[in-house]
Amino acid sequence: MAGPLSNFLIAFIAYGIFYFIITFGFGTVVPQFFIDLFNMIVYLNILLFIFNLLPFPPLDGYRIIEDLVSPRLRSQMSQYEQYGVLLFLILVITPLDRYTIWPVINGGMSAVGQTFNTIYYAVFSLFS
Repeated sequence: MAGPLSNFLIAFIAYGIFYFIITFGFGTVVPQFFIDLFNMIVYLNILLFIFNLLPFPPLDGYRIIEDLVSPRLRSQMSQYEQYGVLLFLILVITPLDRYTIWPVINGGMSAVGQTFNTIYYAVFSLFS
């Protein structure tokens, strides 16, 4: 869980800095490069956060699920783990990703972005 959590925290902090710059009018003082940099840091870390939570064997989401299930089910899951990697690669490399993985990632990124925006709007509205 450390990988996705660190991506989430980096995105949350970078979004806070980005939100602060935009909300309090520092966007004209701060070079566009830094605004774009914070925007890219937020985007990539949310993307990695959501992507790592997908429940496929090479990713952290699978390990989290594996830790939550019973030992009996875990042993059954381990039997099919080698095929999960192949299935994951097929879903990522082929055009199937447009119908399977990307809708989940885009929906998750939208939800996380909306949540960050709501949190920072509430926090910064206290100081405005």
